[in-house]
Amino acid sequence: MKTLARVVAFACLANFAALQGAQSFPPDFFAGDYALVGREPGSGPAYAGRARIEGRGATLKLFRRIEGAATETYTGAVEKLPGGETEVLRFRGPAKQPRTLTCLIGGDLDNYARLSCYWTYDADPQVKEPGLETFFATGAWPDDAPHRHFDR
Repeated sequence: MKTLARVVAFACLANFAALQGAQSFPPDFFAGDYALVGREPGSGPAYAGRARIEGRGATLKLFRRIEGAATETYTGAVEKLPGGETEVLRFRGPAKQPRTLTCLIGGDLDNYARLSCYWTYDADPQVKEPGLETFFATGAWPDDAPHRHFDR
């Protein structure tokens, strides 16, 4: 029995290590509604909002709305970092005040995307401390949960 448990544990570890080395995320992995929390650059104020990510081929659209503000639209894609092994999700936009969000890609316990991002305004690339945002998929939330669906 102990031998079987060791074999299963080793197989799980080997599979996990193989997946970490060969990341490749299809665009539809990110599609869905999200609750988001963030902080402005330079230790600015914290904020909360909602977002939706939609897949359009290899391109993704992020519709992001912070409470009390208009919806902003960003265009993104999965990109490889220098060195070629690690993938990030990078969004650029909106035209009014351009910024770039660079997101580490993970999954939650329900196999939905979980994104941890830093962002800067494109006009101020020398900012000492970037803004932060984390996106939590709401697909597995109960229907009556707050921020379950994003309405543009």
